[in-house]
Amino acid sequence: MSQTFRWMYTALCVLVFVSCGPTEQSAKGQDAGGVDVSTGTATWHGQVRSIIESNCVSCHSPSGIAPFELDNYTKAAPLAAAIGAAVHSGRMPPWMPDKDCQNFMGDRRLSQADKDSIASWVAAGAPQGDPKQYRAPTQSSKESLERVDLELELPISYQPKAGEQGQDDYHCFVLDPKFDKATDLRGLQVIPENKVMAHHAILWAVDRQEAAQAESAPGQGWSCYGGPGVSGDMIGGWVPGTSAMVYPKGTAIALGKDQVFVVQMHYSFASLLGKPAAPDRSRFQFHFAKEPMKYKLRITPHASTTFAVPASAQAHEVNDTLQSWDNLRLWGVIPHMHQFGRSIDVQVGAGADKRCLVNIPKWDFNWQQLYLFNPDSSVVVDNGEPFRLRCVFDNPTSTTLTWGEDTTDEMCLNYYIYSFVRVDTLDTCITKSCQQSRSACVADGLCKSAYFCAINCDNEQCSTECGAGLTDGSAQRYSELLTCAFDTCVGSTP
Repeated sequence: MSQTFRWMYTALCVLVFVSCGPTEQSAKGQDAGGVDVSTGTATWHGQVRSIIESNCVSCHSPSGIAPFELDNYTKAAPLAAAIGAAVHSGRMPPWMPDKDCQNFMGDRRLSQADKDSIASWVAAGAPQGDPKQYRAPTQSSKESLERVDLELELPISYQPKAGEQGQDDYHCFVLDPKFDKATDLRGLQVIPENKVMAHHAILWAVDRQEAAQAESAPGQGWSCYGGPGVSGDMIGGWVPGTSAMVYPKGTAIALGKDQVFVVQMHYSFASLLGKPAAPDRSRFQFHFAKEPMKYKLRITPHASTTFAVPASAQAHEVNDTLQSWDNLRLWGVIPHMHQFGRSIDVQVGAGADKRCLVNIPKWDFNWQQLYLFNPDSSVVVDNGEPFRLRCVFDNPTSTTLTWGEDTTDEMCLNYYIYSFVRVDTLDTCITKSCQQSRSACVADGLCKSAYFCAINCDNEQCSTECGAGLTDGSAQRYSELLTCAFDTCVGSTP
């Protein structure tokens, strides 16, 4: 369902059911839960406010993407009937993943008790109740940064420009955090100014000199259809429906002292519906760890880019497989399609070891987000295990749909958020793969120093720095152990 149609439908619900408007309700006769004892109905302050704040205000707030706000009684009460209809139908609050696939943080699905409270409130005429009965929610649907350590904005107020054939505009800008030391990034938030045209924002950490060379002039950025055109590590982004991107507890993305941020802004002209394009100067907020985090995160894409969905095709399936490149711990996923996607699901493993990572049976372009696994549901992937990406499309157009960057093109894409899994002790490593070297190394008391060296520098450097001063025999055994520890425990990619 398009965002425009969703707004029209909500407005229609308001018009149809507006006769059930709000009424003033005395606080007398209410129990501690905010239910009027005499009528058995819920009230705004007693129950409904907490439900709305927990599950709705991430979008329905002054800074949210929804077309109206629900962050107080005055705004919510006239829309009570529309709220009730949306909750009853299951359209709101939006939560796209299949409940049987994974346990995700921030699940917005309402319990039956919450649904019943809203229905009771609507049926009674949306009574306000007593503010003293309000109980703050234990969690909010609005993911927010613990604190904002740095806020940057686009260096200019940028005027989006369509291509010669009306294509969308992709423009990259440099954001300079002016780091004076290496830093761990815990989370970020993108605040688009031009919400109508903003299709996505993706950020990378890039070497300062390389980013400077990409700019046509300082502060002006550059056209970057298809990618930023510079090498770097993805650190996060924004798409419609998302708020802050907060990494799981104990994790962070490592940033170098000489790195800057490069952001790709995608402006969609299809969303203008004939109206003129407005300028944009989006803002970016960052939260940094005070101390180094234990787990260093990476973000890697998995895409099928060679598909072709025939004109008028329905339920056209696209599949792609990617082999795991190391031993990984998955922390979350970010599935992505465009307007003609019907469903997307991602799995890992094969046979009895197959695990579902995310399954969205009814794709909606307007409700995309980062899905983080609950701490007790993290997924460990062995080196070589297959990731399986499956996308299903409906093509109502008269042309073939292929991979492309514009909103009117399509994508079959998922991002994996992961850290590397390393063997915790040298003894475990040797027991698995280096049994012959074990006794000699233990006898010389070299296990701890060799392992420490192996996980902190490369093989040649370790042999030079840590092997000095040993006897010839010990140095030889040390070198063998070091090679084993580095190749088996650390791997080729640190």
